[in-house]
Amino acid sequence: MNTDQIISIGDRVNYYIDSKSVGINKIILVEYGWGYNLMEIPEHKQNVIINQPKDLCLAIKSFDNK
Repeated sequence: MNTDQIISIGDRVNYYIDSKSVGINKIILVEYGWGYNLMEIPEHKQNVIINQPKDLCLAIKSFDNK
């Protein structure tokens, strides 16, 4: 499996933890939904804050430059 072609999207810390555990590094956490505590995963950085579903496209495009 080529994890460079996978983007994980979620609204909880467990999405981040599970994605990292299988080698996925492109992870988007959204601010709406159940929510997450960024203090539990301080190493997670993302360029775009996702407050609404329409913000996802911009966040996904931000991975094109990485």
